[in-house]
Amino acid sequence: MNKNCTYKEFGKYLRAVADMYAKYGDTPLEVEKEYTMLHDALCRMHNDFDHGAGRIEELKDIFAVQCEDYGRGWITPAEQKADTKDK
Repeated sequence: MNKNCTYKEFGKYLRAVADMYAKYGDTPLEVEKEYTMLHDALCRMHNDFDHGAGRIEELKDIFAVQCEDYGRGWITPAEQKADTKDK
């Protein structure tokens, strides 16, 4: 197995993706809408201009739908711990 195929390396990748999205600040997310520059940067990151950004954009869309349906896109780790203490 490639030495760069580790949980640590995957964490670095996720932080890099997060940094790209964070540059857009408080701009609301929209399902199936991506900024061209962000889409292109994700494709370059994956070295695949046909499908490279697809999975990350799909994850972003899931987050956006969760926000629409439940008022937010995720449950923080602290909230998850509090939830398990209640049971």
